[in-house]
Amino acid sequence: MKQSLIALFLLCLIACTDTIYIGVALPLSGSKANRGTDILQALELRVEQINSAGGMEGRRIELVVKDDKSDKEAARQVAAELGADERVQAVIGHYDNSMALAARPEYEKAGLVVYSPAAGAPEFTSGSDFTFSGTYSDALQAENIAVYVQNVLEAKTVVVLASDEVHGVVGARAFTARAGRIGLNYTLRSVAEAALAGNGADVVVILSHADTGQKALRELRDSGYSGTILISDRASTDIIEKLDLKYKKDTLISFPFMYDLADFVASDFLRDYQKRYGKEPSVWAAFAIDGLQILSRAAAGGKGRSEVLNALKTMQNKDSGGDGLTGKVFFDKEGSAVRSATVVRFSTPGDMFKPLYDQLKIVSDEHNLRQVDKKVKAGEFLLADGVPYFKIKVVYVGMDYSRVNSIRPKEQSFDMEFFLWFRWTGDFNPEDLVIVNAIGDVNRAPLREDLSRPDRYQAFKVRAEFRHPFNLRRFPFDEQELPITIAHRNRNADKLVLVADRERIREYPVKEIYPEEYLYLGRKEAGGTFTIYSVFGNPGYRANERQADFSQFHSSLLVRRDITPYLITLFFPLAIIFIIALFSFLINKEDFQERLNLFMTALLTVVVFQMAQGAEMPRLGYPVMADFYFLISYGVLFLFILKTLYVNYRHRREPESSAIDVLDKRSDLLFIAVGLIAFTVISLIGFAG
Repeated sequence: MKQSLIALFLLCLIACTDTIYIGVALPLSGSKANRGTDILQALELRVEQINSAGGMEGRRIELVVKDDKSDKEAARQVAAELGADERVQAVIGHYDNSMALAARPEYEKAGLVVYSPAAGAPEFTSGSDFTFSGTYSDALQAENIAVYVQNVLEAKTVVVLASDEVHGVVGARAFTARAGRIGLNYTLRSVAEAALAGNGADVVVILSHADTGQKALRELRDSGYSGTILISDRASTDIIEKLDLKYKKDTLISFPFMYDLADFVASDFLRDYQKRYGKEPSVWAAFAIDGLQILSRAAAGGKGRSEVLNALKTMQNKDSGGDGLTGKVFFDKEGSAVRSATVVRFSTPGDMFKPLYDQLKIVSDEHNLRQVDKKVKAGEFLLADGVPYFKIKVVYVGMDYSRVNSIRPKEQSFDMEFFLWFRWTGDFNPEDLVIVNAIGDVNRAPLREDLSRPDRYQAFKVRAEFRHPFNLRRFPFDEQELPITIAHRNRNADKLVLVADRERIREYPVKEIYPEEYLYLGRKEAGGTFTIYSVFGNPGYRANERQADFSQFHSSLLVRRDITPYLITLFFPLAIIFIIALFSFLINKEDFQERLNLFMTALLTVVVFQMAQGAEMPRLGYPVMADFYFLISYGVLFLFILKTLYVNYRHRREPESSAIDVLDKRSDLLFIAVGLIAFTVISLIGFAG
């Protein structure tokens, strides 16, 4: 009994060390339950993806989930429970500032890092080694808004409406301080005065949580104010569902992150989340996944809570930041993530928010920080209150497919026609955008354009041949992605970002796809970034530094192979060969040579048939699913040949033995059953996808 207990203890110890436990404290009941559930769903999906891919550095991740009920005392109790659980190496939580502040002392007492995806109050992170925020601080958001209002919106007079909540108080203090230093003329009012605030203002800024902020927005519009309103991220919660079009129109929102401007990792996760839950994950869900990835990677070393703390402390700039879903994650000296404000506008087509054409991003990498003066003089950087910003142009790219002229897996290429358009403002030439995976010349014929407005537009009809390495592992049950990738010749993502023009892209079946063995499945598109690790020998870069990412627009047509022709050209011939081999039933065992010749002929026929099939395929470094049908055929025929040789050997030694007849018939039935089962299993796998 004692030995059994010791063995059980050792097994538990091994299991525990192979698992990374991350605590999660969110409002899963109470007034904010929908927001907590959204974040938890995103975390669970990401954990599932990481674990199915082999875990974080080989270790599984498991979430220890607690409900803080949007209640301060419950949040404190949850923090105490997680702190007392020695398995938990870090915590992701809480959603609200007040709950995060109430729980903070318990985490500090336990020496447990807590990363909040949404709490932006400076009181949460300042003065503590153990508290980190995945969003920018309320102060940094307000400072970014002040710079944007002055330099992009070019406002001369600004009215700031602030609530008496933490978010509003901190934001108002930071906005007015920054505005005073950069010379922006402002008037500060309470959100309760919204109806009187719009008179003479170029821009009205609202710093508040959702209910009070949206009430102020309604009162402003109802009072007759038609100018620009810019609201903070907190005021935007559920705004699409709650407000009528007249209140959303011409309303700008400051977000710390937009999936439209993210890389392909975030775009793929967005698509996976939408497929499973039928909605888009929130910004805070993305930040929670940032926390999951950097915390679990820090904990993967297995050295406990102190190792996690030390890892996060080193994430001080873009070069030393951790890899999150939203990109590089790093923190200011107080522990708040450094993020720029992405300013978006409500778009009527599609009922969605889209980034404005001009964005500002804080310069955070060492290479560019050494060149601030030079790049400010060159007009590449904006310097506001001593903080350098990249000036980024957003270009919208859209594509509608017309026809697929050919799909050639053997040549690893395809030929396609489509309509392509661009929307932009300012200094940009569409001719500088190239199709990265095009082969040879691209036929780009102008269709329409409107260059008379600030919001410019050009459309083209494009035909070209494109390179693509097809994944044929599932042939002939395969589905293929036919991608088109567009990027700028020389402007990186710190200067220009390509965004999918989702509001104007129309999804409809492409009816002309050649050869006709392919059927339309759908399409997907995303704007994203890719990394070039070479610095092209530029001596201005130091060791471990790299140039900025480049922005890409990526659109793919999804097709699947029609299996019907292969029932005739692949499966039926194999079945005929297999059936012919079974004619050995009709040949007496005494006619050994005839039996053997039949099986050898069938075997050689399968070999020739496979060679003929392979001639239509490119050279591959892996087997395709069709190969397994041939392997099964080889295996079964080889078993028949061995059986025939053995039966002949036994018959020659024991010509009168009835046991040989029984062996002959039973082995035939066994091999036939094995072959049919194997063919059925591989076919079910193929059809199941």
